[in-house]
Amino acid sequence: MPKDYEVFEPRNEHIARIIVSILEEKEYITSYQIGYPKNKIFITVDTKEEADRISGIISKFMKKLRLTEGGLTTDRLEKTISKLRIQIPKTVKSERLLF
Repeated sequence: MPKDYEVFEPRNEHIARIIVSILEEKEYITSYQIGYPKNKIFITVDTKEEADRISGIISKFMKKLRLTEGGLTTDRLEKTISKLRIQIPKTVKSERLLF
């Protein structure tokens, strides 16, 4: 049974929206919670292992690039985000619906 799992805590809402849009492109059911002092991104998946895998990809990528909204130009941000988009695998959600 699918369940919501937290996968990342972005520093600001702009980054949260970008990550959520990438996850949605990959057909994940996703949402974010804006709050002080932390924002949170959630995905709905069948297992914690799947959520942990996605969380690891996002976390590793963000740490590597130290991605902050103020530190990058719009062009650089788009190029950087496209690299993250490539790393996140498409969900198997559509396959689950067939069974």
